[in-house]
Amino acid sequence: MKKEKLAASLRSVCSEGLSDADIDAAWTLMAHKKGNLCMHLLIQYMRERRENRDRWVQALQKADMPFALIDGVEDPISGEHMVQRFEELVPGKKTIRLAGLGHYPHLEDATRVLAVLKPLLAH
Repeated sequence: MKKEKLAASLRSVCSEGLSDADIDAAWTLMAHKKGNLCMHLLIQYMRERRENRDRWVQALQKADMPFALIDGVEDPISGEHMVQRFEELVPGKKTIRLAGLGHYPHLEDATRVLAVLKPLLAH
């Protein structure tokens, strides 16, 4: 993967809050020890999702500990539609929708994510 492709990919799933500096930092981390050359191996998560779906969903449904889903709802991959499905499959767990944020809310607006995360960690 080249830096230009990474930038286009990140911008397609993130809000406008993702800066050039964020993309530069992501590229630096990805290119460390030529990690960008093995990105094609990561797509295996799609197969793993299909193979492990029932087990993973059951683990969420049976968990007897507090947890919450914090989601950037503008994400075309796992945004509002995914939160709705999560609420159907795992009722009773807290969901926090971050309007205006996408796939990487912690990069797009770290202050806002921290503001919703801190009270959760306090309990």
